Amino acid sequence: MAYRRMIVLFLIAIAVTVVSAPITGAQEEKTCIVYFTATFCHNCEIVDPIVLQQWTSEHENLVVIEYMFGSWNDENAILLGNFAQKYGQMSAVPKLFITEDNMPGGRIEIPNVDIESFSGNGCMINGQEKFEEIDLNIIPGNPLKIWSNGRLLIRKNSGSVSSDFLKEFLFYCGLNT
Repeated sequence: MAYRRMIVLFLIAIAVTVVSAPITGAQEEKTCIVYFTATFCHNCEIVDPIVLQQWTSEHENLVVIEYMFGSWNDENAILLGNFAQKYGQMSAVPKLFITEDNMPGGRIEIPNVDIESFSGNGCMINGQEKFEEIDLNIIPGNPLKIWSNGRLLIRKNSGSVSSDFLKEFLFYCGLNT
């Protein structure tokens, strides 16, 4: 009888561990940055791996919303123009939009950004809305790329997958990256 009780308690402990541990950083606020880059930009070739791979691997609560474009007529380039006009910035790449007071650009400024100092900031997609509150299906841009935890989500069409599911996927610790 004691043996069965011990087995039941052991199974309950395993179940609690599995159920409570699948999402890393789930309760912590995300640090969100918007990043514009271009395929024809030499400075972007230098900065892209730092922002998209190094930072997102080193900072588990960092989310980078990437807008890449190949010409100044692309939808994402026009979106950069809208951001630049709204925040009084130049339409140049590479460019980060972190907060209304911090919008570094270029291969000198961007690698020197202290990501930790912006912990839990609002995402500049729609004002300063928290990443946790954003519906990933209605974020502008095409294609839309979201980087976090060494992972990449690419949205080519909106509305087909739940925004909450996509966010869980970014932070689920049971996946190998």
